[in-house]
Amino acid sequence: ILDADGGDILLKDGGTHWFNLANSSGANLTSMVQDADILLRGNDGGSIITALSLDMSDAGRATFNNKASFNGAIAVGQSTFSGGSVLADFHGSGSGVGAQLAFANDHNTSKFYVGIEGNTSGDGFLYQQQDADINFYTNNTLHAKLHNDGAFVTTPTAGGHAVFNEGSVDA
Repeated sequence: ILDADGGDILLKDGGTHWFNLANSSGANLTSMVQDADILLRGNDGGSIITALSLDMSDAGRATFNNKASFNGAIAVGQSTFSGGSVLADFHGSGSGVGAQLAFANDHNTSKFYVGIEGNTSGDGFLYQQQDADINFYTNNTLHAKLHNDGAFVTTPTAGGHAVFNEGSVDA
C-alpha cells in the first residue's frame, strides 16, 4: 500500500525525481525526465516485450508493438469526430492541405493514395504512384480497369465491352 497525503507519489533515484504518480482529477502518470520515453512492458510467452512506447521527444507519439483495437472511432489530425457512423476521421491541417491515406507494398516501392485534395473545391482523388493500373471489383469480380495511360475499360459482357477514353466510347 502506497499512501501519500497530498495525492502525489514521487519516484526518485539518487535524489533525482524521475517519475510521478498523482491523484489530481484522475490518475496521472508523468515522466519527469525530459524527452524520456514511457514504456509499457509485459511478459509474452516467457519473453519481456514492450507492448506500447510513448515517445516523449515526439509529443507522446504512441507506437504499438503489434496490433491495436479500438471499440470506438478514431480521429487523425484533429480531436473531434464527424459523428454518425464514421469510424475513422482524417483531417489535414493548414492552408491548402487535404487529407489522404497511402497504401504501400512491403518494399515501399509502390503506393496508392485515396483522399481529398488540398484545393478549395474539396475534390476527392485516387492516385496510383507507380506505372500501374487501378482495378474496380464487386462481388470478387473485376468489372473495370483504369489503365495507367488513362483509358477506362469495362470487362467483357454478353454485348461486348466499352472503352472510355477522353469522352469517346468504343464498343
